[in-house]
Amino acid sequence: MSTLISIAGKNGCGGENVVATGKKGCQIAFGTPKHALRLKKGTKISPTTEFNTEYILELIQKGIVTPLMGATAFERLSGEDGLSTTTDTTERLNVLGLPKYKLTFQEGHEWYRQISELTGFNNSDWLIIDDSGNLRIAIDSKDNFVGFKAGQVIADQVMEKVQGGDGESKSVNIQFTNRKQWDLEYTIVTQDQHGIDWEDISGANPVNLTYVGVLADAASTMVVSALLASDNSTPVEGLTANEFLVVSDEVPNEVTGAVENSPGLYTLTLTSAMVAAKKYEAKLGDFTLGLNVASFEGVLYSSEKIVEAAV
Repeated sequence: MSTLISIAGKNGCGGENVVATGKKGCQIAFGTPKHALRLKKGTKISPTTEFNTEYILELIQKGIVTPLMGATAFERLSGEDGLSTTTDTTERLNVLGLPKYKLTFQEGHEWYRQISELTGFNNSDWLIIDDSGNLRIAIDSKDNFVGFKAGQVIADQVMEKVQGGDGESKSVNIQFTNRKQWDLEYTIVTQDQHGIDWEDISGANPVNLTYVGVLADAASTMVVSALLASDNSTPVEGLTANEFLVVSDEVPNEVTGAVENSPGLYTLTLTSAMVAAKKYEAKLGDFTLGLNVASFEGVLYSSEKIVEAAV
């Protein structure tokens, strides 16, 4: 595999004082945006990073990346540059317009519910991938690779299907706030260079965990139900002890065994017996590896923590 610095193009084609307009090399075109990766604000990717599918999936598991894959439509809503005109009709640049993207997705309501959480201001950075798999990524002053800074991000309300019209959909609007970064401080990494099949990149599947029965004082087992949040009825089968995390007072209580009694219903064995009145948090993930998302047979699962006191 190649490091990111070895496959990324140069940061611009010209020098500081010369606008180089020759057409030899550096003529990489970028197509219609189709995928977007939301990065935790301030995320830096080292130039020596082995940039591949496994690396992206690891960032998803750590909660650093949220992938929005497979937009069915794209609109450019960017603002125009603002000019003022003096009395002698001389024009001056007043303000630089900011780029703004609208990506529309046709998924399902659990997915729509999840991406509604993306709405916010100045709390995320973004990478953009086009319909040919080419990646647009920014570069900071220390040559780290970073996402494009975003201001307002809005997950629109769901557009219902009109009889005879397009299917139900939901859009995400992203305004990028650093025009210099957008115009100059970036590079394109082509599909041929990085080799990532973006169809292999998927977000985590939300799971509803619930305790079944009481958490008993001095017991070293607990029973947990795991159902897909999309319908709250499809069991999540085949999970092992490695996919479960139990914490009490911010200290992990290692899960040493997970017996699936029936589809999606697990008896978890803990290292330490539970103590009355103590609260126990359970979720999917791996505390020791710092992962907020569990991976099982190539599928990612995430859950909110469930909390209950032993009695």
